[in-house]
Amino acid sequence: MSYYDELTEEEKDYCQWPMIDSLRLDTAMVLWENVNDWWSQCWDRDKQTIKDDAPQYMIDMENYRGYAGTCQLRHDLMPLIEPLHLAWCISFQKNNYGESFDWDFTPLFLKECVDWSQDTGPKLKENWLEIVRRFSFQSLWTNPKQQ
Repeated sequence: MSYYDELTEEEKDYCQWPMIDSLRLDTAMVLWENVNDWWSQCWDRDKQTIKDDAPQYMIDMENYRGYAGTCQLRHDLMPLIEPLHLAWCISFQKNNYGESFDWDFTPLFLKECVDWSQDTGPKLKENWLEIVRRFSFQSLWTNPKQQ
């Protein structure tokens, strides 16, 4: 079963499906770019350790990267390509999410819709679609769980 099959008929109307190669590639690069950005935010280069004030999701991501390796982390992000694309289509088209895909939406998706574990790596939360359906223009400034 595809993640696309989980969408309502209305949501399917907002999404380009199946994904073309350029969309897959762009989404994959944005995922990897965001993980690397998180890593640079949470890593203290002077101390060669995670910063004390790093958010828990960044700490969890870095712990997994340290445990499994950078290459494995990159491969473990691949199953998130389709859900991220679909989440963006729903949020941008249906919910009028007005921020950028790469620097605003993707970090929000990774933070709210993905569980990070040292043992299993990044995994899509079972209720990811429910969370995404609550994303809107306000999502950057409020916690989607509270909407």
